[in-house]
Amino acid sequence: MPQFKHSSVRWSLLLALALFVCIGATARADGPPTKLGIGLYMESHAARDAIFAMRPPIVLMQDPSAKLPGEIRAKLPETLIIGRHSVEDTVTVEGAVRYADLIATKYAPILKDVRAWTFYNEPHVQQGNQAAEFDRAQAAFAERMHAHGLKVVGFNFGVGVLEPGDYPGLFPLSLPLVDYVGVHAYGSEQDFFMNGPDRDYYALRYRKIHAATLAAGYDKPFVLTETGTWSGWKGKVPVGDVAQDYLWLEGEIARDDYVLGQVPFLLDGFDWDSFKLLGSPAVDRFAAHNAGKLPASYSTMTPTPVATITPTPTATLPSSLDEARPHVPWLREVAKLPPAERAQVIQSAARQLGVSVLTVYEWLTWLEVNGELGVLVVTPTPLPTATPTVTPMPTPAAALRALYQVFLPGILRAAIPPEPSSGPLEPRRGGIQ
Repeated sequence: MPQFKHSSVRWSLLLALALFVCIGATARADGPPTKLGIGLYMESHAARDAIFAMRPPIVLMQDPSAKLPGEIRAKLPETLIIGRHSVEDTVTVEGAVRYADLIATKYAPILKDVRAWTFYNEPHVQQGNQAAEFDRAQAAFAERMHAHGLKVVGFNFGVGVLEPGDYPGLFPLSLPLVDYVGVHAYGSEQDFFMNGPDRDYYALRYRKIHAATLAAGYDKPFVLTETGTWSGWKGKVPVGDVAQDYLWLEGEIARDDYVLGQVPFLLDGFDWDSFKLLGSPAVDRFAAHNAGKLPASYSTMTPTPVATITPTPTATLPSSLDEARPHVPWLREVAKLPPAERAQVIQSAARQLGVSVLTVYEWLTWLEVNGELGVLVVTPTPLPTATPTVTPMPTPAAALRALYQVFLPGILRAAIPPEPSSGPLEPRRGGIQ
């Protein structure tokens, strides 16, 4: 009888342990990363509860209180909290420094929780010297914030305000200094929703901006700091369609490891009731989407791997990229090169093909996003029977020679310097090293 009791206790302990493991496994967030965040412009108990239900990887808070950021950090330690102070100073170096010092002073009790802050929101940069003044001011702001031990989410322009190539061209001082590139992504006036015919030039414009900044040598993480419909959706379209629009964008940015997440505009706010999601079924949709998922990594430049995208066999290059068709096999090999060598190969190729470096990066970006390159070519360029495996080359010139002799014979052969008979090649000067 005592032996029976001992055995019964042992089996009870084993059953309890099994239940604990099973419960822990179901509660643990170990799915693919989520990038679906939220923007909060007016705090309340209801908004706090909604955030805890949604478990967003990013929360952008305007004028955050002294309490809620700490509560979010305690319950959601991996969530990136971005601060935005609503009272902006003048767009000057002096004003930007005052603005940074104001943030560091006013929000001192919560800076351990709110480590990143936006610069001015949707500033005017299209006329006269506005862009140059903004560049100097943002650079001063970034330097001052870094001195305070804080990070900067730069730019945050209105959607479509500037051409993508303007980012490195107009902001040479501040682009190298910001920690994150902030982009607003909305639907067009004609489409209303983000997922419309104009999506490549509105909601997905961030890809062109990334191609431009990457071509200039800056590999920055991106945050879509405002996303949504062209104007307030209430009274115009069902909230279910709005939630689906956000989830469509979530599927798109899941393909782009440099995008840390999107910030839907908005959960709640003072003057934007027509955009308000609080109290709507969208909150439940977002919570269901984020359940069991990890937030995308934001602590380092190393992106969190995302789920492999299955290519669509019917996908074809858009007409705007027709000129990329003959070069798809070569582009596939270029994508395998280490970044420094890839940059030099692309620079040389752009010169010889008579296109901009940005154009070549756009080819790579579009093809990489849409999956296995081979299925995207209507008329594939024939490959040789024995295609060499491209591995990191000892020199950029050697990489150029190996690639172009296989994939573009005759185009660059005359332009590539011959390899010396003995001794290592000197590193090329100019361009990205």
